[in-house]
Amino acid sequence: MSGDEAEVTSNEPEDPGTELSQSQAPPEELANLARRPDRGGVSLYPVSESIRLLQEPGVRGQAGMILLYTSVHGLEEQLRQLRDERDEAAGERDRLREKLHECVTNNKVLGERIRSGARLSYLQNAANTLGSLILGVAIPLLMATVSGGMLTLALLGLGLLVMGWFPTTPSSKVD
Repeated sequence: MSGDEAEVTSNEPEDPGTELSQSQAPPEELANLARRPDRGGVSLYPVSESIRLLQEPGVRGQAGMILLYTSVHGLEEQLRQLRDERDEAAGERDRLREKLHECVTNNKVLGERIRSGARLSYLQNAANTLGSLILGVAIPLLMATVSGGMLTLALLGLGLLVMGWFPTTPSSKVD
């Protein structure tokens, strides 16, 4: 390798011919850029407020300020949209909670109707059984001797049978 190639591959930058320099920002300017408004508590849009306060001393260049403001404004718009979606979801949650409450109430009412129907079914079965027994005893006795007591007993048995034959369960209609 030659000496020229060694110079090109070194880590040293080439001399541009002019001296590069960057001036340091004065302490007042640094203090303005680093300053944040102390508002004590949570503000609605603290980043926008900070950028608005930076507008006076300025970000170096108008384009940077415009980009920064646009970016923050977009974030705030997203925040607003998310809050709107949250509010819509809360409304939907409340509506579904109300519907659930109605379904639970309806379920309880129907369950009580089923239990009531079962109780009435037991009464109907008892009326059929008792009516059949009474009528079964009263008819042969009525055939042997016609008396008012036997006729009343036969009519009572017939009444119990009729009452047991016709269902008296509540309607299954739900309001």
